[in-house]
Amino acid sequence: MMRRPVFTMHVINMMLALNILLLSCGQGGHSGNAGLVPFGALLADPQQYADQVLCTEGVQVDGFEASGLAASSYTKDGHRYLTEPVIWLEGADIQSREDCTRTGADPSYEFCHVVVCGVFEAGGDYGHGGVYAFQLRGSDTSALPSSTVTSLPL
Repeated sequence: MMRRPVFTMHVINMMLALNILLLSCGQGGHSGNAGLVPFGALLADPQQYADQVLCTEGVQVDGFEASGLAASSYTKDGHRYLTEPVIWLEGADIQSREDCTRTGADPSYEFCHVVVCGVFEAGGDYGHGGVYAFQLRGSDTSALPSSTVTSLPL
């Protein structure tokens, strides 16, 4: 009779361990225990998050001399832009990449909705020309292939 409660406890412990493992995997393989910080909260108090490994979500632009993340994008005179402020992405770990569109401009730029992780920096002078106040950097980029890429008019 004593074996049944011991067996039940082992099963419960194994289930708890599996749940913990699954929850930690959901936070991104490369970035360990990085938490998802809303884009607005991240830039509302950047010093609170400086030098921390974290994940955030937004619209990424990728192309010639451009690798930025913003809360959203807009179209003006037929061209698509990121809203300010923009975080420079320097080898950040892209956890998910969806709803991608490619511009018809030359050179072409790709805009995607992403969840991206890395070390957040708020010291300024980042990116091409040192014009970005914030940066999210990582040790590598493991971007997923675009699920849908469509062309935008010029």
